[in-house]
Amino acid sequence: MGDERRLLSVLFADVAGSTELGSATDPEILRQQLTRFFERMRDIAETYGGTVEKFIGDAVMVVFGFPQMHEDDPECAVRCGLAMQAGMADLNRSLNDFPRAGSWMSMTAYLAFVIGSPEVRGIVLKATQLIERAGSRTPATLETALAGLEAMSGKTDHAARRLEEAVAANADEGWGIILMQRELAIILINAERLAEADQVLQDAIRRSEQHGEAWHRTALLARRTIASVRRGELELAERHLANTLSIATTDQDPSDRFEASFALAELRAAQGADQEAESAYREALFPGFPESPPWEDIELSFARFLVSRGRALEAAPRLDHLEAWLTAN
Repeated sequence: MGDERRLLSVLFADVAGSTELGSATDPEILRQQLTRFFERMRDIAETYGGTVEKFIGDAVMVVFGFPQMHEDDPECAVRCGLAMQAGMADLNRSLNDFPRAGSWMSMTAYLAFVIGSPEVRGIVLKATQLIERAGSRTPATLETALAGLEAMSGKTDHAARRLEEAVAANADEGWGIILMQRELAIILINAERLAEADQVLQDAIRRSEQHGEAWHRTALLARRTIASVRRGELELAERHLANTLSIATTDQDPSDRFEASFALAELRAAQGADQEAESAYREALFPGFPESPPWEDIELSFARFLVSRGRALEAAPRLDHLEAWLTAN
């Protein structure tokens, strides 16, 4: 069979700004976007009699005149190119759905922060870039992760201001505000700004009751217990603890149940009930609990408890472990 020479028309089309898109988009989202792009370009090419020869990176190569030649192949190639440009108008609205992508990535960033993922900072950066491209308001999940990372880096005042401003700007929202208030209270308690923390927690509990958001109510009550303990108001702390334990048994979030154990440990330690306190600390630091906020709070408090009871040798490995975790994150 002899070789055949024929005149072909070849069209190349690629995604404009793909380098910038790739750097600011999660790989899985980018893969889904490119798949939709290729499907749309194939449909248009076949409508105008073209054959997709190959996909190259973010580009598509379309051939006109093979396997069958037509006199108007060059014209069809031009018309196909124009149709592809027009077709991208609708596709761009979904491909560049940065608000939705940013919201999804913000939740991923928050979950990465909660579980203590070593990739959390990179995920937070991607989420921030997507939200900026969308021109959207920063979601509560991302604000919480950003503030938490700042607090872990020692920027406590800046982290608190970030959350205070975010709460004020989104005052009408439900669970998102409660999420930020929970993190804000933790930051304030650790900074010994106990009265402010208690006010934040009171408001968060009120919101949870008003909006029917039982989510994390155990943790909110537990932190109120801890704030009262650290102010020396042990009778008030006992009442808060009773409320905490009354709902902790039905709470489906394991981290909230561990927070309840943490509150019990702090109060019993302050009351001198060392055996019960130590048991509660160890329950709060159950091996299945991820090494993530509020794990470091509990670990540090338990180490302080051991040191105050003359058991510094037992506390040392915990402090070394905590230091290594903070350095890694």
